[in-house]
Amino acid sequence: MAGVLLIAAGCQPATTQTAAQTLDINSTLESAAEILDSIKCIVPAPHWYKKLWIDLNGEENALGRAFMTRYMSCAGGTYRLTADEFRTLPVAIVPQEFGPFYLQREFIQDAVANRIGGAGDVIANVSETILASTHYGNTLGHFQLELRGKLVWRKNEFDAIVPHFKGEARVKDRYDFNPSEAPQKDSWRGRDTELRVRIAHIGMPGRAFDIESDWFAFNFDYPRFDSDLIQESKNNEKSGYSSYGEQVQLILMTELRSARWEKASAKEKLNILVQTMKRLHTAARERGSAENND
Repeated sequence: MAGVLLIAAGCQPATTQTAAQTLDINSTLESAAEILDSIKCIVPAPHWYKKLWIDLNGEENALGRAFMTRYMSCAGGTYRLTADEFRTLPVAIVPQEFGPFYLQREFIQDAVANRIGGAGDVIANVSETILASTHYGNTLGHFQLELRGKLVWRKNEFDAIVPHFKGEARVKDRYDFNPSEAPQKDSWRGRDTELRVRIAHIGMPGRAFDIESDWFAFNFDYPRFDSDLIQESKNNEKSGYSSYGEQVQLILMTELRSARWEKASAKEKLNILVQTMKRLHTAARERGSAENND
């Protein structure tokens, strides 16, 4: 993100508000995105610019690097996600109020409240699509996870009988950095995240592609709380970002706050964007200097 519209870093908003400055910045960003969509895979981005984006990922985040590399190659098509790649990700179920896809909780809750049967007994056959998520940077984010198998009773490590899914799963997603057109109540993307995605959509060269996997074995205890992971991995406590990537994230989280953005006038929004670009430019320049000194 540090390469986004770097020329803006040298601009200062005029003291006198012009007609252009009174335009809604959201509309301006959308118009810019439409124009760039038509040219960003025709005019190749230079290697150094692509590297700015790739290096947001930590060295260990091979999947994030693979996804971003494919996106910026403008190859499109479908990325075949392997079971081993998927298992590098910590995964949780997204609460149903944040999206249309979710495993129906009612029959789970009814089964728990009126439990009949013991460990190993089948509660129900499952053929569902859930909305799942991973916090691991620049990988799947929120995605569809298809499930097929059985929900059974299982005794967990605390000697409690809990609902347990046993069967297979398949991943479907689209890697696109596209702004969400859904009303906030129907979108699983928070407002702060939406602002940052729109910046990436404008500044990051590339073309969207689909992500799909084959069916693979998948088991999990049904989560008691929304934040419970249904898949743990070696990356549970990792962000997936490099130190430079963490710095960029902090800049965006500081500058592009939805509460501040929504209260800002058109001129104030322009000032926010200019300040953001200045700080991103500085971060990229400092990183480049550090690399040259190594």
